[in-house]
Amino acid sequence: MWHWTAFKTLILLNLAFFLAGPSLAMGEESAPAREEASAEPAREDAPRPLRVGFVDMEIVLDSSRSIRSIVGEMDEELDEETREIESMRREVRRIQLTLEQQGTVLSDSERAARQQRAIELMDNIEEREYRLDRKFREQQRTVIGPLLEQIVRVVGDVSVREDFDLVVRGEMVLYGRHTADLTDKVVEELDQREADLRRALGQAADEPPDEVETPLHETLPLIP
Repeated sequence: MWHWTAFKTLILLNLAFFLAGPSLAMGEESAPAREEASAEPAREDAPRPLRVGFVDMEIVLDSSRSIRSIVGEMDEELDEETREIESMRREVRRIQLTLEQQGTVLSDSERAARQQRAIELMDNIEEREYRLDRKFREQQRTVIGPLLEQIVRVVGDVSVREDFDLVVRGEMVLYGRHTADLTDKVVEELDQREADLRRALGQAADEPPDEVETPLHETLPLIP
C-alpha cells in the first residue's frame, strides 16, 4: 500500500499546505543554525544582493537513503497484511467459482459449508481491511507529519549555513545556477541526521492520537 509514488504525493501535497503558512518565510533559523551564525564575525552594514536558492523536494525524497529506508520498513509492515487479505480474496473467488460450476452436483450440506466459508472469509476481509486502513492513517500521523517537519528543518539549517536569504521549491524554478541548487546538500544532511529522523518518528508514535482528526498540514509546526 505504501508504494513510493503514493508516499511522495502525500509528502509533496502536505508540503504545499505547509508552505502556505503565513509565518514560514519570516521564521527564525533553528538552534543549530543560530549557533553557527553567532560564531560568524560581525558583518558590515553595507547592503548585499538577496541570495535566493532552491531545493527540488522530489529529488530529495528520491535520493535520500534515510527516507527510502524508513518508508521501505513501513512498506514491509503493511505489505504483509495486504498479501494475507489478497490470499483470502482468492479463496473467496475459488469458492464462488466452485459454486457456479458445481452447484447442481454438490449436496446441500457441501453447498452450505462452502457458502458459510465464503461468508466468514468476507467478514474477515472486511475487518482486516478496516484495521489496515486504521494503521495506514496512523502511519500518516506518526510518519508523514514528523518527517516533513524534519525535512523543512534541514532545509532551513542548510540555507542559513550556506548564507541564503530565501529558498524556494526547485519544481517551480525555470532557471537557476548550479550554485543556487541546495538539493544535494539537503540530501546529504538528511542522511547524516537519520538517527534524528527516527527519533522524531518514535516520539510521534508515542503520542496519543487526537480524538478529532486534524488535517495533517494544520499539525505541522513552523521552524522555531
